Amino acid sequence: PDDYKPGDLVIPDVQVSSSDSSDEKSVRELIRPSLEKMLRDAKSADLDLVMNSGFRSYKAQSFYFNNYVKQSGLEAAKKFSAEPGHSEHQTGLSFDLSYKDRSCYLETCFGQTEAGKWLAEHAHEYGFILRYPEGKTDITGYQYEPWHFRYVGKDVAKEIYEKKLTYEEYLQSLGLIAI
Repeated sequence: PDDYKPGDLVIPDVQVSSSDSSDEKSVRELIRPSLEKMLRDAKSADLDLVMNSGFRSYKAQSFYFNNYVKQSGLEAAKKFSAEPGHSEHQTGLSFDLSYKDRSCYLETCFGQTEAGKWLAEHAHEYGFILRYPEGKTDITGYQYEPWHFRYVGKDVAKEIYEKKLTYEEYLQSLGLIAI
């Protein structure tokens, strides 16, 4: 619903984008410890990452989506931005990551950076999946987004990672959706 907002939103103890609203600096308490550990471990690997756009309200998603439609047209916008009410950000279980200096910010080149490679290889260890993998647009409906991660829990994330599945393929394997 357009007024949905999880009741357990918290601001994690990680670097966040200063330009984001306090809502967008938030994630669900459920994922906070895993996110904090992942970004501490990334920092230990000399990767200076910040969380961008955690929880995003229906209203904020409407603003972003409508601007993308104005810039790129409806069909193009739907490939890289969810319509209001359909964004995983509204669940509080997803977030975007970038380098602190914003190099390759919200660009596919992030996947070829040291951080992008490290996250793709290790996010599952913390319960996160790379939500929109390369070459899977026909399944996910969205372009490759090496910066966008979603919490699914360690066991599910490990299975998705090891089997090289998308979230949709995983849900299909359980008989929960048809692709």
